[in-house]
Amino acid sequence: MSTEKVTVQADPGQITRVSFIDENDDIVMAEFSGSGALEVSIDPVTFQNAAPPPG
Repeated sequence: MSTEKVTVQADPGQITRVSFIDENDDIVMAEFSGSGALEVSIDPVTFQNAAPPPG
């Protein structure tokens, strides 16, 4: 089974954020700072490519 995912890494002294809309049209935000990486995995059955937010 394939998984859609994004991996982000913060620059030293900075914060990085990932935002997406879940199945219920709610905005989800993940925030990360420090060494290492943040990986967000998304269910391939419900994944949709980037799009403008619903109106």
